[in-house]
Amino acid sequence: MRSRAKDLSGEDEVAETDTRQGRPPALRRVSEIAFIAIFFAVVVCAAIPMGANRDWAWGPIVVILGALAVWHALGLGIVSGHTVRSAERGALIALMLCFLAVIVAGLIQISPFVPPSWRADLYARAASVLGHPVVAIVSLNADASSAILMKVVACGAIFVMARATCRDRHRARLFLVLFLASAVLVTAYGLLMQASNGSCFVFNYNKRPDDAMTPVHEFHCSLSGTFVNSNSFAPYAGMALVLALGLIFSRGNGRSQDSEELELRSGASTWLTGARAVYVAMSLLLFGGLLLSDSRAGFGATVLGAILLGVLLLRGRWPSHPAFGWALAAAILVAAVLVLITGSAFFHKVSQLSDSDVLHRFRIWQLAATALGQSPWLGWGMGSFPDVYSLLQPPDLQTANDKAHSTPLEWLVDLGIPAAMCAFATVLIPLAVCLRGCLRRRSDRYLPAVAFAASMVAVLHSTVDFSLQIPAIGFAVSALLGLGWAQSFRRYE
Repeated sequence: MRSRAKDLSGEDEVAETDTRQGRPPALRRVSEIAFIAIFFAVVVCAAIPMGANRDWAWGPIVVILGALAVWHALGLGIVSGHTVRSAERGALIALMLCFLAVIVAGLIQISPFVPPSWRADLYARAASVLGHPVVAIVSLNADASSAILMKVVACGAIFVMARATCRDRHRARLFLVLFLASAVLVTAYGLLMQASNGSCFVFNYNKRPDDAMTPVHEFHCSLSGTFVNSNSFAPYAGMALVLALGLIFSRGNGRSQDSEELELRSGASTWLTGARAVYVAMSLLLFGGLLLSDSRAGFGATVLGAILLGVLLLRGRWPSHPAFGWALAAAILVAAVLVLITGSAFFHKVSQLSDSDVLHRFRIWQLAATALGQSPWLGWGMGSFPDVYSLLQPPDLQTANDKAHSTPLEWLVDLGIPAAMCAFATVLIPLAVCLRGCLRRRSDRYLPAVAFAASMVAVLHSTVDFSLQIPAIGFAVSALLGLGWAQSFRRYE
């Protein structure tokens, strides 16, 4: 009880401060509700406009997020949003320093006021060819670096606002439900496109390349929802699937822990409520969409994320919860049936994995390692990998690539080793905090567990692809980590 009183004291102090300052409670409440509604809507709907992976999509989203950040900074958002618990102070300071280091590194890369020895040699070559001076900077592509920098700042703002908004467990659960609903909508649209045109169109965008209709080239369109790339849709659907599993094994809002324990001991018939039945149906839809995406890495990352979630939720609870065993057996059986029905294309793609496919991916990574060796400390500039690839691309590697197909490796190439280590820390520190919360919480353990496991789906997938670089996924992971962070410093509710 003492811990609970201590946890709630900060919010009480903020409420008393608002009263002393004469702020109208009703107006304050309206402002808070409006802030939460807009923030949740922006994050969960970012996947609908083609994963927000076009300038016309992510640009307005970043502007809205910037306005929300100012709104929150002025104290008009969440009442207790700026309160820092003593237990989180050290980790939060470390996270802020690492994030600021990444931002400073990005600003240095696009600044013309750096020492001449820091600037890319290509600008001197361009000046000699053109016959007039050229403004030299560290980055090979200032516009791309500025765009990536804005996305990074937006992710940081989302984390801060999610941490403040999701300190309340009811709001945290609401965000998870809304994110799940958005992913179901995205998947349902993908299934509709699969039935109507074979998933070769996303709205009016044709995913087939220009030479796909020639007899020499065969192009198969995989289900991608509202994303252009099925390999980007797969981790998004996988995150939502892990989230749905977490909601299935969670207790509902407003219900005591004791009633949940009695339900679980009474058997599956009482445990399977109407809400859980809906979550089960959503998870089956997402699993089917995941298989139809034909993404091997997305499927593997989702399986690992689900395993992590199960281990975290069942830690110390398996003997006393027989319903978990029945639910797990039913889930395995249904998943096997879905694999047999919808997984033929997926397993055909797995069987077609040739040595040339693996070799091509390793060639890209080898080229990235070469680029890192040529500029290990300052990098080539945020978002400059397409330019670096075109400069170092060997004649026998004909395929164009604008991504390194490994986000950590691309961060190293773009930022250099020191700044990339800080970028890694901005992801690993919140993950570690969420994991700590999973191990310490006595109730509502599913909140930090879902945040950790769902985020790990995208993180694991990004080690061999670039899902974290898709704005909709990056925004969602930032929000989930903020949610998990906020729910990791209370042992009781």
